[in-house]
Amino acid sequence: MTTAAGTECDAVRVCNAVELNGRDLVGARVTGVVSSVYVDGSTGDRSLVHVWLMLDGKPVLFHTMSGVRILRSDIEKPYEMAELGGRVVVEESAGEPWDALVGRTITGVARLCPDLGEDGWLLRASGYQMAVMDLGDELVARLWPDASWGNLAVVELF
Repeated sequence: MTTAAGTECDAVRVCNAVELNGRDLVGARVTGVVSSVYVDGSTGDRSLVHVWLMLDGKPVLFHTMSGVRILRSDIEKPYEMAELGGRVVVEESAGEPWDALVGRTITGVARLCPDLGEDGWLLRASGYQMAVMDLGDELVARLWPDASWGNLAVVELF
């Protein structure tokens, strides 16, 4: 899709993005976390849509679409989702475990491959590990290891 301004975007508003791999993150310092959250207009229920880690001040998006993709992408602006009766807001936090990465340096990244479902990423940062997975098209992050996720193979360590 191309916007009126000529910006290339995918179906979920990720515009002018460049796909990265785990190696691109190693050695970068996490200087902040930004999230976009869908807020249901009738119930006020909130659900995480996207997370950007600010790596050395530059936004890196964790995006679900057939697995978790890591993209160099600008932070989106808030927008209305009238068709769903809600809106997407942008916040300077994503909650734990994301926010605990701030101030840490990424020391390693690996692919996670589950028995079932989409793949994800394992992020290692200065004595801290968290897994990021696409579970039913939801972006889910947990401290690692987490026994509730069953058998996950760690592959392609960077």
